[in-house]
Amino acid sequence: MNFHKYAFLYLIFLIFLYSRDYNRVYYNFINDSQSIDSHFNYSFSEFQNNNFKHGILFKYTYMSSLIDYSQYFYDKNNIYFLYSYNTQINENWNSSFSLYAENSKKKAREDYFEYWNDNYGGGSADVEKAYITYNDDVFFIKLGRDYFHPGHYSFNRILFSSRGSSFDQLLFGFKKKNISISSFYLSLSPHPIPLGPTSIDTTRHLNGHRLNYKFKNGYMAINELILYGGSYKSINLALLNPLLPYYVYHKNHRRFPSNSILSFEYYYRNNTLSLFFEFVLDDLQIDNKEPSDLEPNEYGFILELEKKLNDKYVYTINYLMVSNRTFNAPRFAYEKYVHKNLPMGHFLGNNFWNINLGIKTSHKRGFGGIQFSYLLKGDEALYSEFNEDFLDYTIEDGYNEAFPFGDNRLMKGFIIDINYELLYNFEINSSISYWFESMYDNLGANYLLSVNYKINK
Repeated sequence: MNFHKYAFLYLIFLIFLYSRDYNRVYYNFINDSQSIDSHFNYSFSEFQNNNFKHGILFKYTYMSSLIDYSQYFYDKNNIYFLYSYNTQINENWNSSFSLYAENSKKKAREDYFEYWNDNYGGGSADVEKAYITYNDDVFFIKLGRDYFHPGHYSFNRILFSSRGSSFDQLLFGFKKKNISISSFYLSLSPHPIPLGPTSIDTTRHLNGHRLNYKFKNGYMAINELILYGGSYKSINLALLNPLLPYYVYHKNHRRFPSNSILSFEYYYRNNTLSLFFEFVLDDLQIDNKEPSDLEPNEYGFILELEKKLNDKYVYTINYLMVSNRTFNAPRFAYEKYVHKNLPMGHFLGNNFWNINLGIKTSHKRGFGGIQFSYLLKGDEALYSEFNEDFLDYTIEDGYNEAFPFGDNRLMKGFIIDINYELLYNFEINSSISYWFESMYDNLGANYLLSVNYKINK
């Protein structure tokens, strides 16, 4: 890590300083556990949410195999129950609670995606959300358990996965006019997982802060994150300071091992067009003095465009890539960017590029869409050891590697998604995919059928 990556992102921020408002867009792609409640926490710039619900959800899903590469488990039959209660205490205080039960997942797509929850007779249960919030004209705070998706929601977000688990968290910040600054803390699961009574519990923490500027038709934001941990490591209270640059803290506390990440977001929307750009920087090499300086840069970005064709149809295109080694850690496994055995960043981890083209439509009783996807992914480079091939080269020789790195695997095909409200509070979701090439056990045609019944008020 060095100062150059910080200067680089702050320069981007200054270039884009004049922009506009923000609307969260809901992407209802295939989701293993879609709750009655929105899975998206309050945004930093629009912390208020008046759409509270109280209800129960029953859901049964059958799939022939994986519909796409975002699913972690091959289990064909899936049952899901959710109870949710949300209330607005007064104009400043809100609270939310939800509890779910489901069948335990047994057929992980990869060994390292082992199902997290304990198994009780083939089932599992947990608290999905349990938090309280306060919000006024100047200050906001949130304490408890919830999903964490700051900013614009996109299925392919890189910094925080759209397919991740909820976090026990603390979030607070200050706002004035179009600018807000906030700090957050997320409690992470142990990694590696303790395997016995004599094993050491590796406690892990993630701190971050965010500077957000809102304009008429969108927003822009800079995030700085730091992940740290160790044997029974306690939370570092100094890192809750929203004005403390983590880079400075890290350099002045040389015995504080950690993994830091920077990111920049830009979102713009008008009546016919929306544009979203996210850039994530894990490490940037500037020096060129010794073999360790030959380590390739670690970064990722997404560019997403939606264009309204007419009142019924919207055209979508996005391109994203995450370089080799991004979100991995060279020294300590507890610094890997994972939570509850799943990637905490993009659900594909790293070492891939992906392009998606699609058309989606909606009507008063549902919505649907068709998408073509092309994915090229190299060797697994998040859960495995940090690759240091560059150390075998001299500065004079230099080091270059192909991207994606290692044995390339290809997926290309089509996905069709349909949602239809057959009766009041009774929905049917179906998906069909056809993969001409695939890296998983779903080559050819695959289908999914899900029935949902909701009781809410």
